Amino acid sequence: VFVYRTKNGGFVLAIVYVDDALFLGPDAKLIAKVKGIFMKKWECRNLGEVKDFLCMRIMRSGHKLILDQQPYLDKVLERFQMTNAKPASTPLPAGYYPLPNSGQAKQEEITEYQALIGSLLYLCLGTRPDIAFAVTKLAQFTSNPSEDHLKKARHICCYLVGTRDYCLVYDGASGAGIEAFADSDWGSDPTTRRSQSGYFFNLAGATFLWTSCTQKSVVTSV
Repeated sequence: VFVYRTKNGGFVLAIVYVDDALFLGPDAKLIAKVKGIFMKKWECRNLGEVKDFLCMRIMRSGHKLILDQQPYLDKVLERFQMTNAKPASTPLPAGYYPLPNSGQAKQEEITEYQALIGSLLYLCLGTRPDIAFAVTKLAQFTSNPSEDHLKKARHICCYLVGTRDYCLVYDGASGAGIEAFADSDWGSDPTTRRSQSGYFFNLAGATFLWTSCTQKSVVTSV
């Protein structure tokens, strides 16, 4: 992320990821000027108003900015033959905690599991904080997944089938500022006796930063 500032307080943010760049700010003329300087220095194309960035669809409706990954999600569901799966109401069954595989998975099973978890991780890091806990839990077993792990990864897909229209809606007219929420349980994972922590930050009525992770310390008392 690069920031260009003017003496009178104007600014432009440039987000560059490999060969994709996004310029944004409150002054359209200043954005066009900075973008022009950038294009003279680097060989690139001006694609106009952003509608898609890193597989995230960007839409506008009045004061609202809407982000989703529905086209990418549809490709993931099609790739793993889950397009017509029966929808699930939750990302994982209530109270479920994955157990380590007692055997050794076949290489083709490992490859399929890693591909599916990788695709789900991209969704949960982009616009789907609701699957963060489920995906990060199952991602701990990518080196040797069991049949149950793969079944539960497909369960997440079933949840996504029923929630494919979910999106992040930032309402500039809502007046909502930054809100922060955090929570953790107490050694709830019976396999590791470690607590799970999570937080998310909202701005303009929608989440923009989130995480779900297992604490490093082991619970020794209650």
